[in-house]
Amino acid sequence: EVFPEEEGGGGVLRDVYNVYQWSPNGQYLSYIADQEEDEVFDAYIVNLENKEVTKPAPDMIPGKSIYNLSWSPDSKYLSYASNINGSYYQTYLFDLASGERSQISIKNPSCQWSEDSQKIAYLSDQGNYNYTYNLYNFDLTKEELTKENPDIAPPKTITYFSWSSNNQYLAYLSNQDQEESYEAYLINLDPNSEEEGEEPSLQKINPDLAKGSHVSSLIWSPDGQRLVYRADQEVPSQQDLYLFDLASQELINISQDLNEDEEVDPSYLWSLDGREILFMTNTERLLMYQLEQKSSLQLAPSFEGSIHLSSLKFAPVLEETESAGETTE
Repeated sequence: EVFPEEEGGGGVLRDVYNVYQWSPNGQYLSYIADQEEDEVFDAYIVNLENKEVTKPAPDMIPGKSIYNLSWSPDSKYLSYASNINGSYYQTYLFDLASGERSQISIKNPSCQWSEDSQKIAYLSDQGNYNYTYNLYNFDLTKEELTKENPDIAPPKTITYFSWSSNNQYLAYLSNQDQEESYEAYLINLDPNSEEEGEEPSLQKINPDLAKGSHVSSLIWSPDGQRLVYRADQEVPSQQDLYLFDLASQELINISQDLNEDEEVDPSYLWSLDGREILFMTNTERLLMYQLEQKSSLQLAPSFEGSIHLSSLKFAPVLEETESAGETTE
């Protein structure tokens, strides 16, 4: 047990929410529990080296709550969402070294760290209650907040965003250009790639879509140099998978060889080395697109009856090691 024992040698057992997070360096464990007052849930951080317990947020009171604990990749900060200071949830930042807390957003329950731990991006309508969500980027080094997307008005909004692993790009989905269609956009945040004094560049990576067609999802390659997205770009209501190369600006349909009336399911992912893309079809075929060969390999046939593919995951990449003159993979 990493949380304090109840007084009296095992009295009433308090609840620990199924919301706990290891820090990336493995030194800390954060969790949410009502260990001090029944049904009043607070957040805790346990230092597993010295067993010291820290509360990153102020004490909660009845009717207030905290959730969405998220560690920075360097394990120096913990962000969380709470309505402790108002009627809606806001994102706060806790600095483990100084013990300081700071509010970084208005009306925003979730955020996403950049891989270098220097920025936090999030979607928010800034308390306007109009459900038009803009993309904001908070720079911890400069303590500056920037709205990254062009001005949009209801009913236009942003539904999803994602950092590239190299911290240079933010990709997002929005109906900012045509209300009836959500499309994929890319922001280049690297100041070294822009002319001095110019703003970060913005581009739409998909061609203009027919009214009512959408880019439904997108995923970055592990190196942050490519994007794969799912959309009914060519045939309305028929989902294909597209690969966009940032360097060459090449866009290709990697599912173009599917059978008639066959389309890509929502489940698809990159291999850990970024050389393959694994995806399923609505006929439950399992295919792997190989970037070097520019072709797909069928890994599993179509299943019939009650057999279904439900999820996908690549095994970790194993390093080759030399032992007693033999190579083990």
